[in-house]
Order: sequence, then C-alpha cells, then structure tokens
Amino acid sequence: NCGADAIWVHGRTAVQQYRGLADWKAIAEVKRQAHIPVIGNGDILTPEDGRDRLRESGVDAVAVGRGAMGNPWIFSAIDHLLRTGERLPDPDLATRLETLRWQCRWLVEEVGEARGILECRKHVGWYLKGLPDAASLRMAANQAATLTEIEQALDRYLDSQPDHGIRPREELVGTLVDAKWQRYR
Repeated sequence: NCGADAIWVHGRTAVQQYRGLADWKAIAEVKRQAHIPVIGNGDILTPEDGRDRLRESGVDAVAVGRGAMGNPWIFSAIDHLLRTGERLPDPDLATRLETLRWQCRWLVEEVGEARGILECRKHVGWYLKGLPDAASLRMAANQAATLTEIEQALDRYLDSQPDHGIRPREELVGTLVDAKWQRYR
C-alpha cells in the first residue's frame, strides 16, 4: 500500500548477522500476506537450495549472497536446475582459476592495485574452497602485493596439478567460508 513494486526479505535478524539459519517460514508468511512479488534471501548455497526455497516458500525469486562468493556459476546452475531438473557439474580447475584471474584483474582495474589485491585475497580463498593442495596458493595470495604476483601464484598452482579437470571436494560444495575466509561450516 506504500507503493512498493516488490519486497526483498532476508530471513535473519540484525542480531543474528550471519549466524544461524535463515527463517524461510517467516519469508513464506510474508509471501502469503503480500500482494506484490517477494524475493527470499538466506542460505542459498547450492542450486538445490535455490530450487527448494522457491518451492517451499512460494516466493517469486530467490537472492543469492554469500553462496555466490567464489561460485559465480551458482546463478546459471539454479536456472538450469529449475528449467531442466538436472544439476550442472561444478566448473573444473582451469575454468575456476581463469574466472578468478579475470575477477582479480577487474578488481585492480576498478579500485587500483593496492586495494584490488587486498580484495582479491579473500576471493582466492573462496574460489579454492575444496580444491587439493590449495594452502600454498592461499598463502602466496595473502602475501602478494601485486597482480603479477597473484597471477604467478595461480600459474604455479595450475602447473602443479596433474588433473586440470579436478573439481572441489563434494563434501565442501555448498559450504560457506566464514568471516576469517579460512574455516568451513
């Protein structure tokens, strides 16, 4: 009645911040009472999460936040799952590292090298989640001061892996890296 065309509901309180689970029952209740489109948000970490929250809550769309960190493919994966019922495979190592490289370059172009490298460091951790022998690359990225140093570290990591088709460990797909960017839930 106030003129909104849609409403976006995040199923956590400000006190919770990023702890606990989003309350999708509350989001569903908002959808039942609203006469405008409702977008639900919270804990969409896998394509199945997106599909299931849409079905269970009746929202018009889901928003993906932290689930997209290091996984920009989640959007096309949710769309594909909804359209076909099939799950797309996770990207292989070469695709993952090339996308990370592109993102680091973009960050440096947008905000300058000093700030861009600081931002890029956290993205390295997210993109490498679940990949083998990634500790040395994370450490090199955390010590890098230039884009060239990060790209060299990415090259060394790629060269060290015998199988460029590897994918993240299945048990870590859909997990989040916490605020320290290093631990998994």
